[in-house]
Amino acid sequence: MSTVRFPCLVLFLSPSLVSDLGSLVPAMRTMWVVVAAGEVVVGALVQILVLVVGLVQVAVLLLLLLLLLVAVGAALLLLLVAVGAALLLLLVAVGAALLLLLAADVFIGVRMATDLIVANGTNASCGGSSTFALVTFGSINGVAALVCCVAAILVFVFKLHKKTVYRLALYQDLAAMSFASACALFLIFLHYPITSIRPLCVLLSFVGFFSQWAKLLFTWWIAFHLFSFAVCLKNWKALEALYVVSTLFLSVVIAIVPFTTNTYGPAGSWCWIVSSYNNSPSTPNTEGVIEQFVLWYGPSTIILSLSSSAMVVMLAVLTVRVCTQRKKMRSQLGSNGSPNWKALKQLLPLAAYPIVFLILIIPPSINRVFIYVMRDKEPSFLPELSAASVGGWSFAAGVTLIIHVTVARVGKKANKRMERKNLNDYGSVK
Repeated sequence: MSTVRFPCLVLFLSPSLVSDLGSLVPAMRTMWVVVAAGEVVVGALVQILVLVVGLVQVAVLLLLLLLLLVAVGAALLLLLVAVGAALLLLLVAVGAALLLLLAADVFIGVRMATDLIVANGTNASCGGSSTFALVTFGSINGVAALVCCVAAILVFVFKLHKKTVYRLALYQDLAAMSFASACALFLIFLHYPITSIRPLCVLLSFVGFFSQWAKLLFTWWIAFHLFSFAVCLKNWKALEALYVVSTLFLSVVIAIVPFTTNTYGPAGSWCWIVSSYNNSPSTPNTEGVIEQFVLWYGPSTIILSLSSSAMVVMLAVLTVRVCTQRKKMRSQLGSNGSPNWKALKQLLPLAAYPIVFLILIIPPSINRVFIYVMRDKEPSFLPELSAASVGGWSFAAGVTLIIHVTVARVGKKANKRMERKNLNDYGSVK
């Protein structure tokens, strides 16, 4: 056997040594198998190690990519914050400039009104209209814009804008401020004839008409929301977006109508839908008169009547609930602890506004009827009364919101004092 396997060693090695070498062959085979298996295992381990290194590299790349995205997001966020801060500062600057302009308009208007009163109410020609009425109109609206601005600031300062009813009241207040601001700018026509800057007259007419419709519709939505909440016990706060979108859409559509008929222009002492040609009552513009009553006085009277009726019913229901529950709630919470009593106190200012709005819209309606029916024979006090009433629309909205915020703030402090008192009483009893 050994001589066959190792023929070259037979010549040099002894037979015994050859026999020993032959016996080592199985061991060498086993060693080769072990070495081959070791090579396979090492190769597998190397591949696993390469795979792990690759996965680590991918993870590192993903982490770097995530960090890059975070850095980019942070940079964009900082950029948005910077842009937002810049826009906020711009809005504050524009608002301050507008307030200064309104204050100047009010000062000019009051001074001119004083001069006219001293002069025994002499009327000067201002585009064919009463100067005193224009001064009254612009001055009251300028003051109203400032009052509405203060009311809006109070809502944000006391953080009441987080509640639906306060946001609705805030929307109405902002619409009233926009309307009053546009009307206050009509004082410009004391220095320049309306015909010389007719585009400005048309623009202010559109802004004013849009704003007064927005204010009217927000008044309706507030009445609807309060009535549903207090009487029907339904909270429709999910419909807030519908309130806002429908109000803006309808206001824009209605305010565009006079553009299609080219009826925006001088309308008595200020600019609106024209009721006569060349601002002369002796030549009435029938189309403009129809638009005045169809697009504003008719719908506004109906909407405000419904809103006022709803508020009267709501106040009556709350009053009945207060009277019927007074004895029970007095024994439990005290005379001022009734939820209905608290609701009655807090909702009374907002509930009163549609009624005040309805009362204030009557003099301008009568004035427009007299202008169309009696032409040059209308009573001399009607234009001034109408101007004061229109200015009162926005002034009443601002004052109402301020009273509402004040009542809510005082009520909140009273509730905190009562809670502390109850806690102290409970602690002393315990």
